[in-house]
Amino acid sequence: MSTPPGNGCVGASILHGQAAGTQAQHAAQNGISLALANRYPAGSPLWHLFNNFYRHTVHQAECAESLQTEVTHG
Repeated sequence: MSTPPGNGCVGASILHGQAAGTQAQHAAQNGISLALANRYPAGSPLWHLFNNFYRHTVHQAECAESLQTEVTHG
């Protein structure tokens, strides 16, 4: 098996991004505030990624709750 070209930084970056997304989803699902949950350096790419994942997760939960309310209460 050959080694892929490059120095591995892209792969490491993807893994860090996936970890940030997973952490953000868990924080949002557990009701931890965004300000407390995001420990990445402010303004960094991972900080922005975390915020986006967190807000997306909250939005999905709000949509699901709204749909459930609409279905059950007509």
